[in-house]
Amino acid sequence: MVMWQRGIVILGLLLNGGRHDLQASAPLRPARLLNLRSSVALVQDQRTGEFLLEKQAGQVMPIASIPIILAAWIAVAVPESPAWRRLKLTGSSAPKKKSLWEVFEPQLLPVTLIGIALAGIPLLGGWGTTSWLIPWSESVLGPSDPKAKAVASIMRAGGGAIGSFLGGVLANVFGRRGTYFSISLASLLATQAVYWCINPTSLLFPSAVFIVGFISMIYFGWLPLYLPELFPTHVRATGSGVSFNFGRIATAFGVLGAGAISALFHGDYAATGKVTSLVYLLGMIAICFAPDTSKRKLTDPN
Repeated sequence: MVMWQRGIVILGLLLNGGRHDLQASAPLRPARLLNLRSSVALVQDQRTGEFLLEKQAGQVMPIASIPIILAAWIAVAVPESPAWRRLKLTGSSAPKKKSLWEVFEPQLLPVTLIGIALAGIPLLGGWGTTSWLIPWSESVLGPSDPKAKAVASIMRAGGGAIGSFLGGVLANVFGRRGTYFSISLASLLATQAVYWCINPTSLLFPSAVFIVGFISMIYFGWLPLYLPELFPTHVRATGSGVSFNFGRIATAFGVLGAGAISALFHGDYAATGKVTSLVYLLGMIAICFAPDTSKRKLTDPN
């Protein structure tokens, strides 16, 4: 995930004269399809009940090794960003410190906290809310339909792979803040509708899981567009990485909390999802405090 954030920052600075828009995330989108292909292979293993190393490794491992080749090519062929080179050659009024903790100093702390909140909420929603759809399906249909868990996994991953393509598009059409607020509202409505109105025994359940995965993963096309825009050039990659990965740390505690909620409801996944999906309300609140970066260029050093 750190590589993903840093890659987006570099692309944003290199492409389109520093205008960090839809084009910046486009070259990385095929990675979503590679990820989906690997996910499907792993789910097929769940469906057949056979071990991955025995049946699927020959298909998955070559795909999984592609990033190694790409990393070697990037190290040789991709130049440093123009903005970074200018800072090195001409100097800047920006601070010279390179410490990770610089993003937690008073000048940058507010935007860092906003970045952590905006990145952490989609992760909490994914691991603490939409992920319950898979064991819920298995708990209801498992004995009668051993493929239920696999189908739910495929539909969630498939919807997510497609939805993640749209974050940059929507942000450029509707604005950064308006898009995030709308994703949060749509995620809240979709997850609440599934957990309140649809049961894994329903024929609509696979489609509903696909829609939930689709909507909730739009965040991950939005985040690499917005997070780098929050920070000045000299800490842009650091700030983006810290925002996203502190969100992952918070998610670990959130998932533990979700587990406690599940225990409180005696393993009732539907009741758990009704509560944990309320995290998307926090996203609707947090984005109201975030700055509008729609017209900000990454070539601006500060």
